[in-house]
Amino acid sequence: MQKKRDDKRMEKEVGKWFKYQGRVITKAFNKMRRHFVESAESDFNAMFDSAIKVTVLNGEEIFEAGLVNAVSQGYTALQDEIGMQAAFELKQPEAVKWARTQAAVDVSAVNDTTKESIRGMVTRGLEQGSSYDTVARQISKRFEEFAVGKPQAHIQSRAHLVAINENAVGYAHGETTLIDEIEATGIRTEKKWQTVGDNNVSDGCQQNADADWIPYDQAFPSGDQTYPRFPGCRCSNLRRVARGQDDKVASLQDVTSVQDTLTSVGDEIRPLSHERGVVVDSKSGMILRRVNGGKSSVSMGKEIEEGIIRNNIMMHNHPSGTTVAMSQSDVLMITRSGSADSLVITKGTDKIVSASWTGKLPTVSDQKLMMKRVGTTIRANSRKAMRNGTMTPAESSATHWDRFWSMFGSRYERKGFKFNYTVSGG
Repeated sequence: MQKKRDDKRMEKEVGKWFKYQGRVITKAFNKMRRHFVESAESDFNAMFDSAIKVTVLNGEEIFEAGLVNAVSQGYTALQDEIGMQAAFELKQPEAVKWARTQAAVDVSAVNDTTKESIRGMVTRGLEQGSSYDTVARQISKRFEEFAVGKPQAHIQSRAHLVAINENAVGYAHGETTLIDEIEATGIRTEKKWQTVGDNNVSDGCQQNADADWIPYDQAFPSGDQTYPRFPGCRCSNLRRVARGQDDKVASLQDVTSVQDTLTSVGDEIRPLSHERGVVVDSKSGMILRRVNGGKSSVSMGKEIEEGIIRNNIMMHNHPSGTTVAMSQSDVLMITRSGSADSLVITKGTDKIVSASWTGKLPTVSDQKLMMKRVGTTIRANSRKAMRNGTMTPAESSATHWDRFWSMFGSRYERKGFKFNYTVSGG
């Protein structure tokens, strides 16, 4: 289910990218209008290569973000499947580095295919004696088809094909990353090729499935080590620990410390350009859930509803922040979710902010009113201090949230509530 959502999200982004490329190429192609018949084919390469460069960075960013997410999803899904949640953690910097390299390769390959497709249209247009305007309209239409396909003919779009392939590559890399780590401990694993089981399964994929379970380091009959065999391949791999490995597995399943997990999660989410929420069991240190969000927020509504956060630790990052601070919505989340502790880390810093309540909790509505009053007082105090010359605007901005939460906690303490707010780390 998660993979289908990832496929749809990336398909939308790739579709936008194809439309952007269509506008860029169509504009560049316009320069050939006056000499279309005489030199369009000979000048095509220079025109296309120059124009497509403008779109490469945007494409690489889309592909990289999709691959990073897919690697994480593949890694954690396999952890859950084989029961290795507490023993291993994805090394996020390495995943990002791999995704960046893979994205550059894949964008180049996609652009090469696009180039051949559009070149073919120009060549056919010249051979058939088509006018510039006719070929230009065909090119524009082709990029639209890349993005949205031909729904009237029930044909999937090229954007969908690219999306499912990129996510499959990312998921597979996440799975093999975890298996490599497991194998490095001396535990042997096995894999099995799994098809969707319909009449459209290729012979090569079916032969792989017929091989049943094979050792992890052995290639499938097709010569592939893992899925996908080709763009659009719908297969996946099953993985398991080989028999006779129980003692080795048990030694890895020792519960990790909570602090070790929090440190690891901090390393994972710190460099991200989008928010990610991670729920950590407050007793065992096991990671219970990861949820990806946007650039400035992450929704944990489902986790609150399911009670996963209650009495556990909620940690997330602020990738666009300039200071290390807890937002008002972050603190309200503690009450809504029943979290034992909420942690926040900002991109580019090792500091971690922790907020929690000891004992009874004030209501959400009461906290909102208190936040409004404290905010008014803090702003008034800042304006007065800046007028008096005892604080610069930069100092006011840098210390705003520390002063805010200090006053917030102090006022609640007088009302019999204990609010804990600390900043730790380098």
